[in-house]
Amino acid sequence: EESVLAGEYLSVIFLGTIFVFLNSALRTVFQALGDTKTPLYIFGLSNIINAVLDPIFMFPLKMRLSGAAVATVVSMVVSFVAMLYLLIKKLYASSISSCLSSMKLSYKDSIKLLKIGGWACIQNISRPITQGKRLVASIIPQTTIRVVYKRNSKQICKAYLYLRITF
Repeated sequence: EESVLAGEYLSVIFLGTIFVFLNSALRTVFQALGDTKTPLYIFGLSNIINAVLDPIFMFPLKMRLSGAAVATVVSMVVSFVAMLYLLIKKLYASSISSCLSSMKLSYKDSIKLLKIGGWACIQNISRPITQGKRLVASIIPQTTIRVVYKRNSKQICKAYLYLRITF
């Protein structure tokens, strides 16, 4: 049953993974602008939303662990929307059209970006190829997790072996 519950949770949380990266990118933009408090407040509010929605989705709505995952994804989406709105408001005076028009790249700007980021891109692509030996060596069992719980007054211990693959 534990693997079923874990599967429920992970299948939902996986859908929200993109918001982890988007939130991280937006947080970095705010920090680059010298504003470290706004992301702090937004993520604090997001955590409160998650804490409030967790028991609601899990118990009254009877979604169990997938309800906790849904609450987490909802809180990540809320933080993304809030940060995107505040960033557009801060940089473009709340004008979505001027925000979208600023995203158009000219040929000249594209060449500048390729000159700056091209080498880093090539390096990141080639790293797994050049470290092939390490990749093969790292696909070995590295973590054992023990789960201890009680069922019908009996203590049950299960061990799960995970493969850790690193690049």
